[in-house]
Amino acid sequence: MGAASVRFAKHKTKPKAVLVTRVRNSQDGDDRARIFNPIVWDIAATDFQVRFWRLDTHNWAESWPLTFSYLAIW
Repeated sequence: MGAASVRFAKHKTKPKAVLVTRVRNSQDGDDRARIFNPIVWDIAATDFQVRFWRLDTHNWAESWPLTFSYLAIW
């Protein structure tokens, strides 16, 4: 399943919100940059999990190198 886990370095409490955006890297074509939808799946005190949904096949992304950025708000 296309998922990533991000550990918070300096916080021990759960954030109020996490925003994830897909970042296009130099290997991505225009189509590939648009078909992956990041979904914040789980938020905990020390980390969060994001999963990537494919908009073209309606399945979870598997075995794709993806880049993303996030903003966590406490």
